[in-house]
Amino acid sequence: MKKAIYKPTNQKIIVLSEANNYAEIFIDGEERNVPLSDILFEEQKISVELSTFDELKASIFLNIIKKPLSDILYSYNTNRLIPEPHQYKPLIKFLNSENSRVLIAEEVDLDKTIKATMMYKEIDIYIKGKK
Repeated sequence: MKKAIYKPTNQKIIVLSEANNYAEIFIDGEERNVPLSDILFEEQKISVELSTFDELKASIFLNIIKKPLSDILYSYNTNRLIPEPHQYKPLIKFLNSENSRVLIAEEVDLDKTIKATMMYKEIDIYIKGKK
């Protein structure tokens, strides 16, 4: 892997592999095959410029706008409880439902309370973040 710049868009990329005058690159969160002539390798650049922290934040913000992150659980690790992997299934189903509803019906145990609490925390943190 090498760092480079994709000439048509002037974006920084990572070259994954090269073969037959083509390169497989990683750009905008996806892999593409492009001609080697469209790539300017870091070694070919005269000076290397580092991004400032503000430029990095702006870049992350723009990428989140272009491709929103839909798989973030805001409530993850907000309490002392460490949920089991199976307890996330109803939470994911709840978050992906159109009407924000889910039925949790199981045998008597603590799982339902944990699952409901995870859903409550997710809603609570999401609403506080919008204020």
